[in-house]
Amino acid sequence: MTRSFAIVTEASCDLPPERVQVPGVAVVPLPIIVGGQSYDCYPDERELKLADFYAMLRDKQRVSTAAPSPQAFAACAEPFLRQGMDVLYIGLASTLSGTYGAGELAMRDLAVAYPERRIRCVDSHSGSQGEGLLVEMAIEARAQGMSMDDTARLIEEKRSQVLHCFTVQDLHYIARSGRLSGYAALLGSLLSFKPILWLNREGVIKVIGRARGMRKAMNTMVDMVKDKALDLAQQCIYISHADVGDLALELVERLREVGAVRFVVHRLGPAIGAHGGPGSLAVFWLGAGR
Repeated sequence: MTRSFAIVTEASCDLPPERVQVPGVAVVPLPIIVGGQSYDCYPDERELKLADFYAMLRDKQRVSTAAPSPQAFAACAEPFLRQGMDVLYIGLASTLSGTYGAGELAMRDLAVAYPERRIRCVDSHSGSQGEGLLVEMAIEARAQGMSMDDTARLIEEKRSQVLHCFTVQDLHYIARSGRLSGYAALLGSLLSFKPILWLNREGVIKVIGRARGMRKAMNTMVDMVKDKALDLAQQCIYISHADVGDLALELVERLREVGAVRFVVHRLGPAIGAHGGPGSLAVFWLGAGR
């Protein structure tokens, strides 16, 4: 069946590659510089393996991230327009990155170049697999025959219900990104405290608590999923981790104990993993609101 529209997003959605290798879906790679070397980060890790990336992070190599260029977005979206398809772009939260702005600019230019086609842009108000959850929701809606406009409205309605809770192993990475002061990071590390972090309704990351040690932080994350989830047994829970697959699987088992059934588990990509650092752990799910 010919699809009425294509879906474009970025590698910041952190979905496993097989989940975005879908006809009519394109993922814009994200640029990163590690140890002076530039890479484009794709879901299939063709230029930079995630295991290698985290090894370089642990080796304290300098990392810098940037938004993709509008040209990178155009390279992904324009082939669909040439095929006669409309395009729905679902982007990383504009409060977290300039990525969405670059994508929106590219889509505006493409709309001028292809006036016979329709292009919609939706800010996911989410990051990592929170964004990925919404991308998969759009893919499923399209598969069920929903129009592009109705799919865009669905994502806009549901994005405030995508809850993000996460913690980090080493506070120095997030302090360096400006999320915590250097003093707070040092104090937290000395006392073995892990922050409980939350993406609020304004799309801003806030520290909402702390726990002594990673497993106590996981206890808090499990409690938050249990308390705030809508129909926990009926939804898919998304878990991202920064090269700590054992902790991610432990979190899965803990969430099974409170009623979760389906999961997507994958490593954090470099764009977000660079700011959380190795050992970060995040969970994303649908709740009543932020």
